[in-house]
Amino acid sequence: LSQGNLWSVPATGSSAAVMINLPLPSFGAVDDYFQISPDSTRVVYRADATADAKLDLYSVPIGGGSSTALNTGPAASSSVESDFLISANNARVVYLAAPMTQTPIYQLYSVPLAGGTAETRLNGTLGSGEDVEAGFALSFDGSKVVYRSDEGTTDLIELYAVPIAGGTRTKLNLALPAGGDVYDFAISPDDARVVYIADQSTDELKELWSVEIAGGAVTRLNRTLAVGGDVQAFRISPNSTWVIYGADQDADAVDELLGAPIGGGTVVD
Repeated sequence: LSQGNLWSVPATGSSAAVMINLPLPSFGAVDDYFQISPDSTRVVYRADATADAKLDLYSVPIGGGSSTALNTGPAASSSVESDFLISANNARVVYLAAPMTQTPIYQLYSVPLAGGTAETRLNGTLGSGEDVEAGFALSFDGSKVVYRSDEGTTDLIELYAVPIAGGTRTKLNLALPAGGDVYDFAISPDDARVVYIADQSTDELKELWSVEIAGGAVTRLNRTLAVGGDVQAFRISPNSTWVIYGADQDADAVDELLGAPIGGGTVVD
């Protein structure tokens, strides 16, 4: 980025830098968050090219060329948030966007990387005060999106999986108690399961759960927690077989590192 524009230059420095964003009005600038596609052929960036402070999403060949606006359908009047992702197979871009209103409603959209087709809304219908939460994730094969939203019940944050091009949404978590929420989550590297933290059995009791990405039976991974105990964080092993997590599982405020098979089983201290 330089002077509000986006530039590209060969890594060897063998030719001059090329400005790759579309021409901008006097108020416009390219946002400092952009992404290069995994195959290094295109760049996706945000810029306020149509209205001051309204950030639209664009895709352009990495060596320069015509920029294509991506949010041209249902999200055309919305401003795109910075947490957009390009699928690992270079097929689509998934992003959050919301109208520039006093109480914006954030929704999740998917569009082909090169544009040319209007975006598809991925989340369900949202009521007043309901939103898709930041921090969605794409499966490593580029086929699914996992996200959190209170689209079922206001202020009850639940976990959903949906095909990346749109289709039937699957709720992954069990029914939550009043005040319960799904917090952190991750997709296993083999795309088979989703692991998440939620106060799913008792409000304010954060435990660790595992479910197939297609939905189905949900398994608790941690042992019974001490009074006041919680699971704080976790990581999935690269081979998708184990989950390592931190918790004050056996005594409140005594943090330990533990492991459990990703599909459930004996916890290892």
